[in-house]
Amino acid sequence: MNETLLTALSFPLNVYAWALHLENVPTQFLHYGLWETEKSDIFTAQAKASDYLFQKLPITPISLLEVGIGLGTTAKRLVEMGYDYTGVTPDNTQILYTRHQHQEPKIKLIHDYFQKVNAEKTFDIILFQESAQYIDINDIFKQCKMLLKPHGLVFIMDEIPARVLPNLNNTLQSWGFELEDIENLTDQAVPSIAYLIQIIRQYFDQLLYDLNLSVAQLQGLLESLDKRHQDYLNSQYTYHFVKLQKI
Repeated sequence: MNETLLTALSFPLNVYAWALHLENVPTQFLHYGLWETEKSDIFTAQAKASDYLFQKLPITPISLLEVGIGLGTTAKRLVEMGYDYTGVTPDNTQILYTRHQHQEPKIKLIHDYFQKVNAEKTFDIILFQESAQYIDINDIFKQCKMLLKPHGLVFIMDEIPARVLPNLNNTLQSWGFELEDIENLTDQAVPSIAYLIQIIRQYFDQLLYDLNLSVAQLQGLLESLDKRHQDYLNSQYTYHFVKLQKI
């Protein structure tokens, strides 16, 4: 059941998840890892990234909205810690996988785009782990402002174009947020891209067959990953942790 759901994830998450599965890597995460060295293994690096994020979150359990739920590993951990957790994703397969894998009734999930979530409930924290990059920045701040309680927090762990950083403070203030914490994790995150490129190439034919993909589709993904990797090496892209507070 779980293996079938992994192949049914939206593209390209199905490619990442299935390539990891073919590598016999425990499929608990879909995000980049934080690598101590390039000889680290991907699962250890992904677990380190998850631990890093949890160390940044408040110890006191409060209400939290996670944008993009991945495979539900973060959701399960937050609920076990006592958080009032809600997750939102447009990919119903992520919801089915989380329900089947974790079987935790306290995990509340919304099948929708973040941009369409209404304000029936407000949250203390909104969390983005490699999901902000898929949403227009104006929609992010508009929704966060509406969905957060007074002085609520936004946690983002994601790719950020280098050109955005010099004016980040001004941009945030224009939307009614202030920067509380920022850390550059680029050097630790970049090996994840090289690793993905390696295993997709290694299992190229198997991925085509198992996921019913076209050569053009998978080759296009590799080309986009190659370009992104080069953008990182040329300092055009960065990977940061950012903590914001609603003013």
